[in-house]
Amino acid sequence: MPKFALEDNIPAILIKMSYQERWAWYDSILKQIQKASSEDKPLEMSPDVVKGFNYMIGLKEIKYCQGVANHHNAVVAMACASIETDPLKVKERLEDYLDMAGETTWPMYESAEHFFTERYMPFPETVEGHRKSILELQAVQARDREKFSVWEKQNKASN
Repeated sequence: MPKFALEDNIPAILIKMSYQERWAWYDSILKQIQKASSEDKPLEMSPDVVKGFNYMIGLKEIKYCQGVANHHNAVVAMACASIETDPLKVKERLEDYLDMAGETTWPMYESAEHFFTERYMPFPETVEGHRKSILELQAVQARDREKFSVWEKQNKASN
């Protein structure tokens, strides 16, 4: 994955935090800001906290931009595959895009509907709901990666 320009300037307050700790910290600061604004009260923050919060806002923005780019590129990839007239090239093109996306376990599924049911991510209505969906999807992906090595050995042996 490409490096963000922000990664070179991590504020001191965030340096020793893990990825998850940084986002938990960001969420806690955001809740403090929301609470203060809903109660119409002032909120004081140290310069370090402001720098850290601004940094995390920048990360959130770049993650959003990357998500939009990923979605766009997936649509372009599907369109390219649809434009192809040679069925073998269609299959190769789609497989290349799946590999680029890191999705390697799809061959072990015998049904497109089953794969869709397992991997479909519902449109989020809340951030919390989206995070829950991501965790559920990651669990399915981890399970599939474990099963895939066994499936791959069995299929190589039978071919």
